[in-house]
Amino acid sequence: MIEQKVTVNFFLDKSRPNAENKCLIKINIYTKGNKKRYATSYHVTTDDWEKLNNANLRGDSLKVIRKKLNTLQTSVEKVIEKISPFSFLLLKKHILIKYLSLLQKVHHYKAGLMLT
Repeated sequence: MIEQKVTVNFFLDKSRPNAENKCLIKINIYTKGNKKRYATSYHVTTDDWEKLNNANLRGDSLKVIRKKLNTLQTSVEKVIEKISPFSFLLLKKHILIKYLSLLQKVHHYKAGLMLT
């Protein structure tokens, strides 16, 4: 079986900054000349984006964002490893199943809190 090269990285979408002049960080997934971009929940200024990509990062809030982005990237890469052959449709299904499972756990947790 031929292993497909799938690359995962982030970019700053400067096309629509918000009122605070912060831009959305998106995750890029590339394979065989195809790419898909998915929004994250993180917004930063262009200056903060440069700082995030600097080896000597200062600032606790940016360190938290970097850690969460690294965790997200690792999670996506683990899902991609399970998909053979890779397809964006299967990736979407795997992530949706994982998300729905998480929502169900949160719902059960909240329901448990409400009962006590």
